[in-house]
Amino acid sequence: CSATISSILNEGDRKILTCHASGKKHTISVDAVLLCAGRKAAIDRLDLAATGLSDAQTDRSLRTKVPHIYMAGDAAGPWFMTAIAEERGACAAARAFGFIKTYPRYEQTLWNTVSAPNIARCGLSEDEAVARYGKRSLRVYRFPFVYSLGAQIEQRTEGFAKFICKKNGQILGAHILDKDAESLMLPVHTARALGIPLSKLSSVPHHFPGTSDIYKQPARRCYLDTINRNPLVTLLQILLPHKR
Repeated sequence: CSATISSILNEGDRKILTCHASGKKHTISVDAVLLCAGRKAAIDRLDLAATGLSDAQTDRSLRTKVPHIYMAGDAAGPWFMTAIAEERGACAAARAFGFIKTYPRYEQTLWNTVSAPNIARCGLSEDEAVARYGKRSLRVYRFPFVYSLGAQIEQRTEGFAKFICKKNGQILGAHILDKDAESLMLPVHTARALGIPLSKLSSVPHHFPGTSDIYKQPARRCYLDTINRNPLVTLLQILLPHKR
């Protein structure tokens, strides 16, 4: 809202913010204040103007407006994440020195919010998937950790997992809420990146009891949905309704 904070005062267990927006002064009482200082690329000492560059903008291949200069790492943007910065560096070096046509795969980014519990995400959210493909084209599989025996044993039943797929099982996005969300996300994140349908994970043996059944069980449901989409199975269900 483009507001400017002029003061923050403690008042008991509350924080009192004084801010100015649209020429008016506002006082707001809140439980806590989250300060996000932000970051920017440290490129001021590079004297970009001497190279003919007026800014650090790049195209998809990380090439700047000066053809022989590439920008890598966090300086290239758009997100300041170690994994993405590393991939940008490798892609920029491959194109600059090896003439290999490769691009950063931003769509394969794995997101992790450090909280209590952690929140991990890859791919599209449910709303994004609906907007792109339509609700009737999707299958959403949810699994509360309370149904996982491994989670019950470890007393971490507050967790939750959700997988957004196309009807053919293609993984469009996944979300996990758990203290180890970033680790639990890796199998599904890998399957999505490699184009492996969620249903395929149902055929992989898992240890028991364990929290890995948070995607084992949704994968089984996805597998059953895939079978039911088979025209032969549909025909048999019509001809033999008592066998369903």
